[in-house]
Amino acid sequence: MSWPRVDFIKVDVEGAELSFLRGARRMLRGDVRPAMLVEVQDVRTAAWGYEAREIVRFLAEVGYSWFALADDGSLESISSELSSYDGNFVALPRERFEEFSEMGIKLASTPGEIFRQAHGVIRSCREHEFVGG
Repeated sequence: MSWPRVDFIKVDVEGAELSFLRGARRMLRGDVRPAMLVEVQDVRTAAWGYEAREIVRFLAEVGYSWFALADDGSLESISSELSSYDGNFVALPRERFEEFSEMGIKLASTPGEIFRQAHGVIRSCREHEFVGG
């Protein structure tokens, strides 16, 4: 069975996220790549022998940008170079930013730039540790 298009994936496999993503390489290199909500926690990945930041870096290397979900429902851009992560984060393929913008999600295009939108604010990258929920 072949799916013509996958738009969104929730990845929460109790530490096996990196294995899942490696197994999904063909889809991640496809013409239309999915947005993802990914659990990224060292407490989960330790048993699998890797650090959670490897999940973030793996997707960043194939052209995804990372965002945290704020309490008000907004998306806040986060760096893919932090030393640790603890939470559920949104990964968006960069070539689909325009599509997400058309859905009412505006993405900051330059550091420090902030856009107001119906559901909140998206900010540029933080340079410190981030703990999200």
